[in-house]
Amino acid sequence: MDVDSLDRALQVRRLARADGQTERPETHSTEESAVERDIQAAIGAEAQRLGGLERQIVAEVERALAAPMLAPRAPLDPDTGCRLDAPPPSHTLLLIDATEPLVARRKRLLGDAVAKAQAATPTHGRLSIVSLDAEQPDEPRWLASLCSPGDGSDASFWFANPARLRARWQDGFAAPLTEATGRASAHHDEKTSSIIAALRFLAREPAFNDAPKRRLVLVSDLMEHSPGTMSLYEKDARFEPARDLPARDLPARDLPARLEGVDVAIVLIDRPRYAAAQIDVWARFWSAWFEVRPLSEKVEPGFSS
Repeated sequence: MDVDSLDRALQVRRLARADGQTERPETHSTEESAVERDIQAAIGAEAQRLGGLERQIVAEVERALAAPMLAPRAPLDPDTGCRLDAPPPSHTLLLIDATEPLVARRKRLLGDAVAKAQAATPTHGRLSIVSLDAEQPDEPRWLASLCSPGDGSDASFWFANPARLRARWQDGFAAPLTEATGRASAHHDEKTSSIIAALRFLAREPAFNDAPKRRLVLVSDLMEHSPGTMSLYEKDARFEPARDLPARDLPARDLPARLEGVDVAIVLIDRPRYAAAQIDVWARFWSAWFEVRPLSEKVEPGFSS
């Protein structure tokens, strides 16, 4: 029955009701009974069609939601949780200078920096905790380097179990990195603080350079002190880039760290005893040292007692 015939049949019913005619089956005309049957058949066919369409939509949605679960999982390194078949989409290096003891307030500052880095690391992204090493000034100490399994914040409640994913992220990623940070900030009172050497080493690190998006977070008081090379405790320390000289002729303090393309953030650890010196070394050294390297973020130092 087409739409026009259905409309005419419905109009007949309305007119019949308006004239006071009853709709008892025994009073229906043959024509009206045929119309009733056609109406019921049309309604039934439409309901069946819509039911089939609904089932098809539900099936398509279920397949789309289940697709991530059915897809083959990427092979992962058992020690780092990083993919073996592709580099991480990002790599954040947190370089900690704890050559001077960190009091409770500064440890909280460091903890906040680590928590922000953890939260900002995407699924399969890498986060590494590195600290200065007084025994090997030219090679910082790697304390932990892990890839995020994802915290479950964007996972389907029905198919992926966000709570289980969050627990896996906490136990296998966030907790070990937080523990490594605690070891880095344990009591130290070193005689050297080779920040520049550590920056140069990390800039050449293959694992860092493999990632398309790189970030370096330096947590330090910025008081470089490398006996026999340079010390920012000396009043005459200056940064002279001398771009026209080959690298072999540059002073050690002026060798580039090759941080092009790296986002750099500085979390300044203030030292009330050296507050004036920290302001001075930023103005006469670090601002120039970082200025010759393209940075997307530079945190100017602030001081508090």
